[in-house]
Amino acid sequence: MNDDNIPLIKYRNIKLLEPKIGDFIIYHGLFWSKWYGVINTIDKTGIKVVKENLPCLLFNLDISEYDKHTITLSKTKIINSFPGAYHVLQGDVWYI
Repeated sequence: MNDDNIPLIKYRNIKLLEPKIGDFIIYHGLFWSKWYGVINTIDKTGIKVVKENLPCLLFNLDISEYDKHTITLSKTKIINSFPGAYHVLQGDVWYI
């Protein structure tokens, strides 16, 4: 068996993203600003993301802490950001 053609990851252009609840987001901005988040709600005001600075803290939040850690983003902001700012994991496909 030839293992040379096995892809390490599946990825697509972030402009093809159709966000879904439960998608995992990594944001990496300028000057080491970064956060990790999970899409919690999608409505007409935007995409609500529960975020935290470390993934282990994100997945240990109580429901009562969600409001304090929730931000609202627009799909336009995600897909039109500078290259590499947002990375979204949807199922087994990365949108970069």
